[in-house]
Amino acid sequence: MDDSEQQQLLISQLKDLIRKKDQEVEQKNKSLKDAEAKLSKARLQAKAKDAKISALNKQKKESGDDKESASGKTSVVNNGHLEQSSRGKMLMQQKRIEEKEHKIVQQQAALKDQEERFIRMQEEFNSKHSELTKQLKDVSSSRGIDVNQQETSRVEELYSAIVMKDQKIAELTAKLDERETQLKNQAQKLNVSLNDLQEKTVVEEQQRLLLDKLSRQLEQKEEQVSMATEENVGELSEMRSQMEKYRSEMIRMEMKLREKEETVDVKEEQILQMKRENDAKILDVQEESIENDQLIKTLKRKLHEQDEVLSGKDKVIELLQLEMSDRVQEHEELQKTINILQQNLRENVESKHLLMEEIKNVQTSVEQVC
Repeated sequence: MDDSEQQQLLISQLKDLIRKKDQEVEQKNKSLKDAEAKLSKARLQAKAKDAKISALNKQKKESGDDKESASGKTSVVNNGHLEQSSRGKMLMQQKRIEEKEHKIVQQQAALKDQEERFIRMQEEFNSKHSELTKQLKDVSSSRGIDVNQQETSRVEELYSAIVMKDQKIAELTAKLDERETQLKNQAQKLNVSLNDLQEKTVVEEQQRLLLDKLSRQLEQKEEQVSMATEENVGELSEMRSQMEKYRSEMIRMEMKLREKEETVDVKEEQILQMKRENDAKILDVQEESIENDQLIKTLKRKLHEQDEVLSGKDKVIELLQLEMSDRVQEHEELQKTINILQQNLRENVESKHLLMEEIKNVQTSVEQVC
């Protein structure tokens, strides 16, 4: 195979790489648009649910003002049990959310590490390719050999197109990082909601203690009324009035306590909704990991194609060695040049093996993340 055929083969391979890069860019754009559509849909659903919850709270508040509440120790005990149950549910939800956040952070770190490894491998590949191309040009110019300058220019243009495609992929990767930042912001909002829920739980505890205090005061007043019945009818009437006042206050506090419990239920529902949204976003991150696997497979194909290119360059070196045998005076200098090229070729082969090992490690990391 002569130089022209080798150049045509290399051009065909580079064109295939460009087509593959175009397909990868289209897949990235499609995935990004799908993710943006899901995020917009989730935001609209969240707004609709907030409006629905506000309407329900208003309706419950209006209906709660028209209802009468039963007083006594039994309702206080039941309210205490309900409060403990709500607090336990809240703690369980908080623990689950923290576990999900920890998993998200781990997956984000793994994805970032894979991207850094991919970039390093790509830079090393580009460096080796540029170095080998430069050395071949130096040898050809020193020997006065024309290696088809026009075809070489076309190869360089195709290679530049590949670099531009890689830049587009990097931009898409940056957009994916921006989505990960949005996930972190959602987790922060979730923590703020949990803090608000804890503050409301403290307020409810204070109200419950106040309700217990009022109940004890009511019992004391009832005993005082019972003892003062025979002594003074006027004092009895006053005591009854105070007793009714305390009873009304107790009923009002019970109503507030129920409203707080309803608010806690609404917050729990919001937390569950945010948890479901975070689970959906985790699935999106896993899909992005699968896309990274496809990039790794593409890199393997590029390494295979690079092997074919190196094989063609070996034949060029053999032709140079045959021609140098006819010139005795230049034999030593050309022999040194050939030795240098062969050493670089061996280094490129070793570099290829190192890249293959690195790709296997990246695949193992991705499989562990999935």
